[in-house]
Amino acid sequence: MRILTALLLLPLLSLPAFGQSHILEKSEGYETFKAGKLAAAFAYIASTTGLRGTHSKGVCADAEFTVKDLKNENLPENLRRELSVGLFAKAAAYGARVRFANAASKVAPDTEYDGRALSISVKTAGGGRQDFVVQNSPVFPIPSLEDFVLLLGHVQDPKGFAGRPDDERQRLTYMLELAKTFSPAPASYLTETYWSGTAYALGDQQAVKYIVVPCAANAGQASANADFLKQGLLANLADASASACFDFRVQPLNTVGMTSKDGRRLESWEWVENPTLEWKEIEAPSYSVATLTLKKNSAYTPEKCDARENAFGVMSHSRPEHRGLGRINRGRSWPEYLSGVGRSF
Repeated sequence: MRILTALLLLPLLSLPAFGQSHILEKSEGYETFKAGKLAAAFAYIASTTGLRGTHSKGVCADAEFTVKDLKNENLPENLRRELSVGLFAKAAAYGARVRFANAASKVAPDTEYDGRALSISVKTAGGGRQDFVVQNSPVFPIPSLEDFVLLLGHVQDPKGFAGRPDDERQRLTYMLELAKTFSPAPASYLTETYWSGTAYALGDQQAVKYIVVPCAANAGQASANADFLKQGLLANLADASASACFDFRVQPLNTVGMTSKDGRRLESWEWVENPTLEWKEIEAPSYSVATLTLKKNSAYTPEKCDARENAFGVMSHSRPEHRGLGRINRGRSWPEYLSGVGRSF
């Protein structure tokens, strides 16, 4: 608890500002304080478990991230211009690093129900990086920074709901219900579809989400083995004939066509700020902009995979035109900063 208390008492000026807000963002209020509490919660978990805040059990490999020439895609000219921003501005092939992981802040059998995540770090020109983190659910099941802190505390509390106020029990129940959108029994890390959940900028005027779709030839087999996801991926990487690729897609915000679960039209900032709102593809289509291909025989050792220098940070390592949007991403800035490099939170 000493680390937790110390972090909560850190002077506000000792931590980084959130940076210039995007035209589609709207603060929920007192975010500086809330982000500090989130950073403290992650630090407390790390100090007591020796593990990262989330995505603790993972496996890493090298990959190639190939941006398509959008001029060759069957897209209207105005949409092609809209998508051709930053990393997606021109066709190119980049080296990349990936980490597939279970979502929990513990190391548990792969047979346990859990979310699955894919972190991608693209090595851009001039030694830069663009990191992405996606999960196997179209929504991020945590509405706000306060809820994020509450959920992290719940995960570490063996008493569960016992003795909690009614409002906290209701908030936890809501988040745990949303978590059921994760795929219950994936056959393989390579056969899952992954969504960003939270929104990201595409330049100064647009917000997008990312969808990473497995190639049809990818295969896997679920089993009762506690490490079948990791073992399946390692076996794939050792097999020169096995498919291990994904279609990387961008889904622009379409406020005019999108509706909430109860049929309401919402303001643009609401779609950006609340990651529990699903951007349904039938209302907001996605477009293929790149392919991600894992390199054979490139799996990392566990030590190298978990090394600090190989950590991911969607806010720490992002081009301005692709920066994370919304309160959850803004709140991620401080845990990443305090972890030293930015880990996958």
